[in-house]
Amino acid sequence: MSIGTREATVTLSGVTTVTFDRRYPYFAVRNDSSAPVYISTVSADCTAGADGVVAVPKDGSVVIANCGDIFGDGTLYLNGSGTVTIMGQYDGGNRFRAAKKGGDGGLKTGGLTLHGQVLPIYAVGEAVDIADTEVIG
Repeated sequence: MSIGTREATVTLSGVTTVTFDRRYPYFAVRNDSSAPVYISTVSADCTAGADGVVAVPKDGSVVIANCGDIFGDGTLYLNGSGTVTIMGQYDGGNRFRAAKKGGDGGLKTGGLTLHGQVLPIYAVGEAVDIADTEVIG
């Protein structure tokens, strides 16, 4: 299969060869299928556990260096079933890495009990709502 864009979604059914129209030093691969898939830039058989073959768990992603002849020839070998999204890229950063979930907005780090009242302790620089402040006296 020949790819003429930087990013593509590919449906796998066993060993699949994908060739990009230009040489990228890295490929980011996101596994959108329900089982692990295996990728390689050097092994056309792309057998699980073989040298040069990387496993991508379901819903996972990985960046693999294009290690054929000097930055490879733009060919990526995949093995598995389902769909994967592949991005050719010029650096090793993983663009598919999941974003971390945020909290409720407050960085309350604990509380201090003073005369039976719990006073919240906030991280330095965190805004404090008026409703969270009390005058104790």
